[in-house]
Amino acid sequence: QIVEIFEFGLIYLIVGQKDCTTAGRELQCVKTILHIIYRDKFTSGYIDFMNMRMNQYQHQFLVLKEGFPLETEDADNIFWFDSYSTLLSEEQYRGLFSQADAVVVSGVFVDWGFFRKLSSSPALLRKTVFHFWGGDFYRYRMDEIGRRSMKQVLKDRVKMHFIAYCFRNCRDIVFLIPGDYDAFRSVFGFSRSHSIAKMPGSPEQKRIQEFRTSNAHEGIRIILGNSATDSNCHEEILRILHDQYYDEAIEVYCPLSYGDEEYRNRINRLGDELLGEKYIPMTEYMDKNMYMEFLSGCDIGIFNNNRQQGMGNIKSLLALGKKVYIRTDTSMWEHYNGRGYTLFPAEGIRNLPFDEFVGFPSDLRENNMRIADEGDPVENSLNAWEPLLRKAVMPALEK
Repeated sequence: QIVEIFEFGLIYLIVGQKDCTTAGRELQCVKTILHIIYRDKFTSGYIDFMNMRMNQYQHQFLVLKEGFPLETEDADNIFWFDSYSTLLSEEQYRGLFSQADAVVVSGVFVDWGFFRKLSSSPALLRKTVFHFWGGDFYRYRMDEIGRRSMKQVLKDRVKMHFIAYCFRNCRDIVFLIPGDYDAFRSVFGFSRSHSIAKMPGSPEQKRIQEFRTSNAHEGIRIILGNSATDSNCHEEILRILHDQYYDEAIEVYCPLSYGDEEYRNRINRLGDELLGEKYIPMTEYMDKNMYMEFLSGCDIGIFNNNRQQGMGNIKSLLALGKKVYIRTDTSMWEHYNGRGYTLFPAEGIRNLPFDEFVGFPSDLRENNMRIADEGDPVENSLNAWEPLLRKAVMPALEK
């Protein structure tokens, strides 16, 4: 049923849940975007950003029930689901999918059942956008697949065919940084149009400058890695720190609050064995402000990750004026150097005397902070997400 209401020369059309207006001959409707979000430490900021700053759209959020606690208080448009494998077939969510003008899957840690159902729903696939975080597509690298049994590898190759089909034929694919697209192509072996947009944060979060406080402490505090995943390559760095700097006044903090429990236990055993009391595992999740306070008290960050990972930690440490080591064979090295930041190669730590390992000239430190302060992070996110979502809600075009 259509209700016509004349007011100020405009006709307001109410059609279901759509808010439409006609001005002259042009019909304009509020587009609905359904976000399917992996529940992680970034999820609350993502929801807040969309609700507060992309409010020209009607947003609905399907969030994985298990995972990190959410800090957002606006739950009117948040719905929970148990499993990706059954999500597309659950009756209670069919209305959300059918009414959505675009579907954004942010954090593509979905399972085979989701891809199988999506590949058989061409109308839904054509309006789906995949927003990759990094680990969600790096897990399909052949070196990762190669760790499995031959039977599992054969199954994975069949699945990869359908997964690649979804990525080829969806509305858009989105990466946090340009280098991730190159890595994606090397994994899946094809090229297509794509977009770049970082994970947005809450417009109400504290600015990085508020955490640049003096935090006097003895010795050198090192943060190693970002999670309990083997792509952090903790073991190599722990052995180097033991061999070269064990006699120095160092403390090594290792964030392990999420990831693989077996891997976390193995790294904790190794850290205790090699560094003793100098090794401090961090196994409890901190809220964002508490974690930023912790980072402000560190001196050095070492991210020996063999893929794009831990960028929130890296960017925050650079903005706080800390010395950061990362590997040169990742997309992150080119990304940060291209922005003008000064980072140091993790591969070179083994050859550094302690004073060079910890030394960081003040002009380089200040330059990193200056670059981090350029532009407003919320405006930067707006500049990336506005054209991306505008494109997403347009009728699907032939590729």
